Amino acid sequence: MADPPDDSFQPVTASRWQRIEHLVNAALERNPADRTAFLWQACAGDQKLYTEVQSLLACEGQEHPLFESGPWPAAGLFLSTQLQTPRRASLLDRGESLAGAQVDRFRIMRCLGRGGMGEVYLAQDTALGRDVALKFLALETPHNEALEQVTREARAASALNHPNIVTVHEVIRYQDTPVIVMERIEGNALRSLCGTPQPLTRLLHLGRQIAEALAAAHAHGIVHSDIKPENMFVRPDGYVKVLDFGLARPVGGTTLTSTDGLYGGTLRYMSPGQARGEPATPASDIFSFGLVLYELATGQHAFPSNSPFGALYAMLASEPAAAPLEHRLPAPLSALILSMLAKDPARRPSAAEVAGKLHEAAIPRRTVWRQPMSWTAALAGTLLAASAINWFLVAKRNAPEFANLNISPLTSQSGWEASPTLSADGQFIAFTWAGKLDGIRQLYVERLGGTGPVQLTHSQAGGNIGPIVWSPGGDRIAFERWSGSAGDIYSIARDGGKETKILHLQSANPSSTIDWSPDGTQLAFSQQPAGTNRLAAYLYDFRTNAIRKLTSPPPKDWGDWDPKFSPDGSTIAFKRVTSFWTDDIYLVPTAGGKPRRLTADQRGIWGHAWIPDGKSLVLSCQRGSTLFGLWRFPLARGLQPERITQGGIDAVTPATARHSRRLGWVNQLWDLNIYRASLAGSPAPVRIIASTSRDEGPAYSVDGRIAFSSDRSGSREVWLARPDGSDPVQLTHFNGPPLGRLQWSPDGGHLAFDSGLHGDSDIIMLDCDSGAMHCSEPHRLPTLTPAGAPSWSADGNFIYYAVDRAGRWDVWKRPVAGGTETQVTRKGGYTSHESLDGKWLYFTKPGMETIWRMPGPNCPVAGRPADSEEPVIGPPYRPQPEGWTITPHQIVFIDLARGENPPTIRAYDISSKQIRAILPLNEVFSDRGDIGVSVSSDSRWILYSQLDRSGSNVIVAENSR
Repeated sequence: MADPPDDSFQPVTASRWQRIEHLVNAALERNPADRTAFLWQACAGDQKLYTEVQSLLACEGQEHPLFESGPWPAAGLFLSTQLQTPRRASLLDRGESLAGAQVDRFRIMRCLGRGGMGEVYLAQDTALGRDVALKFLALETPHNEALEQVTREARAASALNHPNIVTVHEVIRYQDTPVIVMERIEGNALRSLCGTPQPLTRLLHLGRQIAEALAAAHAHGIVHSDIKPENMFVRPDGYVKVLDFGLARPVGGTTLTSTDGLYGGTLRYMSPGQARGEPATPASDIFSFGLVLYELATGQHAFPSNSPFGALYAMLASEPAAAPLEHRLPAPLSALILSMLAKDPARRPSAAEVAGKLHEAAIPRRTVWRQPMSWTAALAGTLLAASAINWFLVAKRNAPEFANLNISPLTSQSGWEASPTLSADGQFIAFTWAGKLDGIRQLYVERLGGTGPVQLTHSQAGGNIGPIVWSPGGDRIAFERWSGSAGDIYSIARDGGKETKILHLQSANPSSTIDWSPDGTQLAFSQQPAGTNRLAAYLYDFRTNAIRKLTSPPPKDWGDWDPKFSPDGSTIAFKRVTSFWTDDIYLVPTAGGKPRRLTADQRGIWGHAWIPDGKSLVLSCQRGSTLFGLWRFPLARGLQPERITQGGIDAVTPATARHSRRLGWVNQLWDLNIYRASLAGSPAPVRIIASTSRDEGPAYSVDGRIAFSSDRSGSREVWLARPDGSDPVQLTHFNGPPLGRLQWSPDGGHLAFDSGLHGDSDIIMLDCDSGAMHCSEPHRLPTLTPAGAPSWSADGNFIYYAVDRAGRWDVWKRPVAGGTETQVTRKGGYTSHESLDGKWLYFTKPGMETIWRMPGPNCPVAGRPADSEEPVIGPPYRPQPEGWTITPHQIVFIDLARGENPPTIRAYDISSKQIRAILPLNEVFSDRGDIGVSVSSDSRWILYSQLDRSGSNVIVAENSR
């Protein structure tokens, strides 16, 4: 269906639009009661101009979230013939909350949202025993025709009965207020996805459902007229629900003309016809839907503007840019969205046509992977492959069992491959892939020696895919799909098809693997027992659906990860985590019993797998290094581990085949280097400290020396360089445990950092001579443990640090010369910096992208509680919790990526509270939370770390004997 001929595109001149916008803004500055007289005089008898301005005012406030706008702009009855009609106060006007009230047979529970045009409440239908949503509409009570129209529209919508349309059960009245009784839905508004370009599969999945909902409504003669992201909800199971069908259309929408002055819809999502006050039609919905799809695909509005009025004018006067779509989408899909945004409604496809094309594009295809590769990805792939060759050469010397291996990378594509798992016969390998580290992962399978990987999963709505494992028979693959801290275990056939849910995990960890027992009767996994925050290993029985807890980690530990069945199924090997990268492997009988400790290194372990004979395990561990390498650990007592890999690249997540000599793992490259940039924003940054390994966490001393951490020696150590980055000197020789967050004292005589040198994270100190390139032996600062993220008071007499007590981090401090520890924050805190005048302590909290402050020792605010706190930098900015520092006048911080906006170093002026951009950073920067910034004492230079090369490839090796 198409709009009538008078909806043809008639451009608005720039001069007239400027006059309209000027009048709208001028009216908004006045009291609502005075606007009518002002506009009538300002328009000087121009009736068309008057009604156009009033129509825009009718749309004021419709950029709010769900339920903030009214069901239609006409609900305010901004008709040119009724502008001075007195309004009678209703129960909504009086601001009365209905929580706890009984409305008809519905018991009101709580308010879900409110706006100028109505309120929505959660209620229980006492007759049917179900939860519903009640929408109370604020209409002008003198107009019974409007009330009857509401009832007709709602009843028409209730007849739609479509899975992607929120069901309207009935319409009732409460004290002359119409109430729409609707289905209650849970989930998030589609708006939450619009700031970031969505992957193609998610775009198709969401778009097809919306198109089918529109097609069903249009087939019943119902037009939505207010299609926008706030009117669509995505349920946790991936279903889209479109709200307010039949309720958004202007009253009398089939007969209104532009002279009535009504703009149906929301300014940023109107069709050209709606913008001119013409009736909403199916083609109007298609235009608005096209705007939504454009925003989901590109992360930006098709007509970007800082104001809704500017967006409306851009829509009327210009065409949407095609390049952002063509850059991200296949040509047919890009062309489809642009056709939906045609100014001429006759050129727009119908909703049914859009649904058909999206459905056709979304059909899962068993296509071979042909991901393009950039030159940087190619270089990373070459280095990853070279590491495999090095693995082979070293293995021949150090591990006779692996001396005759044929080794090859599975692929050399860009992006990140992870979680490899081999079928029992070794003929197939499954793994996950994402284009970037924090992207949505999908499941792929490849027959070794075949034509290439085949994508099995395509859903974007159900969360990310985590660890995977083959069934014993090799016909199915089990995998975890995660959303937040909860997830589910599914299985899918080797050739793809429908996913089958096996088990729900209420509170677990997506980094912990799963395993299928050799006889196919049990599944091993980890999750948190009720009332604790520690993982424990569990077994699920396919025959009885029973779940049995297998391990009970000590109270101070983080828990038990990665349970793996032995080849005969009698034993489970799992990783017990004490703290950050402090792990050991334990063995426990599958039937239950006391675990036996196999390793005693207390270093990081990133995956383990059984050798097919069941006599040893292959571990990826930081044994003697902060790089992860593969080691063979015999189970028999008295036998020493054998090293399989070494080199400058992490080898992680090993996988073996129970009935094959094949071995798989992931080679992972992180090449971090240190750059210096001007705090003023120019000249261009210069790389001053670099190696082929990870150089990060730089910290300026008062005299310009640079301390940093690096694993260029094979393990992460503290290094010291001159102000220009030259002559680096190794200061520590820890040979393995993690360390970071380096902080100089104000006088440059001490360097503090945190480290797992003694097991739990501690604060370690180095005493350094001013200007010299050497420091004392490290010594532990006596503090509560675990402790981390040290910083100094402005006078250098105190040191701040974070302490984890009872599962929550807070900031503490103690005198450097010795004395009593004092808790500083009471509501959470981690990284902290005292202002240079000592008046404020700025800090962050774990899991929150906000910088807070509270009174410091020299706070001048009289009567202010010592533990009071207030946010300083937060939304829309995303300060990296550990990537910030203080200067005399500014807070310099890393603002994480937002949508298409890259991570950026910014400066917050403490006096003016203004924020300016200093330097954009590469996108992968957002993948790390522990990379900080440092500013020189003269506030001229910034130091930061940049990930120049990264990637991961699956490696497959086979013993030729």
